[in-house]
Amino acid sequence: MALLKTINFTVGNKTRFRLDYSEWLEDGSTLASGTAAVLVVVPAITDVIVSAVSVDAQGHLVFFVAGGSVNEVFTIAVQAVDSRGEIKNDTISFSCVAP
Repeated sequence: MALLKTINFTVGNKTRFRLDYSEWLEDGSTLASGTAAVLVVVPAITDVIVSAVSVDAQGHLVFFVAGGSVNEVFTIAVQAVDSRGEIKNDTISFSCVAP
């Protein structure tokens, strides 16, 4: 899995993320679906919510992230699937900061 980005995430925010996979897609293929979820760690991260994962009309993978606690660090695993069935796995690292 490739690390796409490391983000300072403000506790209490609900933020929309929009990922553009157009450079990964081959000519003629489109983004068909995707997933985004907090990676399982010990102790478990229970106060972060990933929601509304979808592909928008422009073919971008979109999802929301909310929650977190100050100084908490977590990683979201993202998977993109194209119309040919090819799969790309990535991660985004988050560090929670105070508002």
